[in-house]
Amino acid sequence: MKRIINFFFFISIYLIIDLILTQFVLFNFFYKKLEKQYAADLESRVTNQYYKYTFKKKVSFKSNYQGYNYNISTNNLGFRDYKIRDLNKHKTYSIIIGDSFAEGVGIEFEDTLTGQLNELIKLQRNNYEFLTAGVASYSTYIYQKKIIHILENNQWLNVDKIIL
Repeated sequence: MKRIINFFFFISIYLIIDLILTQFVLFNFFYKKLEKQYAADLESRVTNQYYKYTFKKKVSFKSNYQGYNYNISTNNLGFRDYKIRDLNKHKTYSIIIGDSFAEGVGIEFEDTLTGQLNELIKLQRNNYEFLTAGVASYSTYIYQKKIIHILENNQWLNVDKIIL
């Protein structure tokens, strides 16, 4: 009987020490490391009152996806772009909207669908460009809300196609 009591006493002490270490010591260590690793994402992926969330306008930051760091730059609409810039009101644009695939999570802008399309089209049409409005975890409802908001509030933007 004494062996059973000692066993349960040992297990109890072990579990209490384990709980203290994981909750108060290791959790803070790993949480702070993750917080630091994703700090730029947390600051640059912002909420939006019309369509939930988006990127900050005209910023550049390093994002992290599964341990791979890649660069994100945004334009004056808050769309992912090849560099920080204001869009040209004299150009015609097609907007590509979607979720993580359209955003190009984990890859540099040149390798995204939009980056590849712009590379192909610049040889043929100098006054035309594709834009990326997609952000990870978007849904069809958010696509609609974002496109309507962007078009209504940027009358100068010359858009001929929306690609979903």
